[in-house]
Amino acid sequence: ARAQAYQSLKQSSFDRTGGNRDSWPIAHGGVHEVFNATGPGVITHIWFTIAARGTHHLKEIVLRGYWDGNEKPSVEVPVGDFFGLNLGQYTIYESAYLACSPGKSLNCYFAMPYRNSARFTVTNEGKDDGGSFYSNIDYQTVPALPADSLYFHAQYRQAAPCI
Repeated sequence: ARAQAYQSLKQSSFDRTGGNRDSWPIAHGGVHEVFNATGPGVITHIWFTIAARGTHHLKEIVLRGYWDGNEKPSVEVPVGDFFGLNLGQYTIYESAYLACSPGKSLNCYFAMPYRNSARFTVTNEGKDDGGSFYSNIDYQTVPALPADSLYFHAQYRQAAPCI
């Protein structure tokens, strides 16, 4: 019950022409920026859904996140693994921070603070064009973050054989 000093905003894949094409195509090898904000803030919710032709798109589309102008991503994970779908198949589930609904919508509720800027991209590293990629990212702009705020990190690592 305290006054809050933030502004809630959203960046999405809405059709900038005013039409009904609310998604982005992601061609083979293509990179698309899905979020870009400056100033201090916190990402509060990420929602994606993908209408892809390929059966392996959850492993082939890679999500990368960059905090405060860093060139090296702090988040670098195949989309499926980021949203808890480690086997590359849609499974309906719900947890405190991640969910996959019957409509194949992917939700993430981890708080992701940044002091100066935040940027997210998706890259299609598969052999096929990615179809349609839908995105909504909710965030808050704030006057400043507490000094003890921590950055969110997620990296995908796999070794065969496991060592």
